[in-house]
Amino acid sequence: MAGAKRPDTDPFGLLMPMLELLGDITNRRVLDAGCGEGYLARALADRGARVTGIDLSPRLIEQARDKDPDGRIDYQVADLSQTLPAMAGSFHAAASAVIDRHVADYFDSGAVSPYRGLWEAGIKAYYHHRTLEDYLDAFQAGGLRLIKLADIAALAGSHKPDAYLPPGGRFPRFMLLAFRKPIREQ
Repeated sequence: MAGAKRPDTDPFGLLMPMLELLGDITNRRVLDAGCGEGYLARALADRGARVTGIDLSPRLIEQARDKDPDGRIDYQVADLSQTLPAMAGSFHAAASAVIDRHVADYFDSGAVSPYRGLWEAGIKAYYHHRTLEDYLDAFQAGGLRLIKLADIAALAGSHKPDAYLPPGGRFPRFMLLAFRKPIREQ
C-alpha cells in the first residue's frame, strides 16, 4: 500500500500522526517523555530535532544509548511526574508515545511492573505507569502548553480492537498530545 508505514517501523500507526502534530522540528529542542529504548527519540532526531530522551528506567536509557552510537540524543534517567526545575523552559515541544498494557488499572499512578518484552529477552527493566493527568501537570510545570489532543484509531487490520487492553483493564484509547513552548511577546 503506497504511503503506508511498514508494521515493524510504526506498528500502531502513531508515529506519522505525532510527527505531523509536531510540524517542523528542525533545530528545535524536543523532549521525548518516557523515551524507553529511544524509538521515538531517534525518529525525532532523524527529522532534525535536538532531542532529550527521559525515562525512569536506567536499563531502558542504557538500551537507548546503545541504539544511538553517534550520541545525537541526550538520554537522561529522571521521573517526569516530579518537577524538574533545571529543565523548566528548556524545550520547544514534547512528545510521548506509550502503549499501556502493563497495568490493569489506568488510575493506579505509580504502579510498577516488568517491561514484558524486555524481560522475555532477559533484560530486567520496569515500566512505571503514570496517568495522563501526571503528564499534563509535569509538562505544564515545565512551561509547555497543550495545543492539541488527537485521538488515533488502531491501524485497520493490525490488531483486534481490544488487543491493547488486559482483561478487565481500564484505559483510554490512543491519544496524542502536542505541547509547545509559548512564544513570548517582545
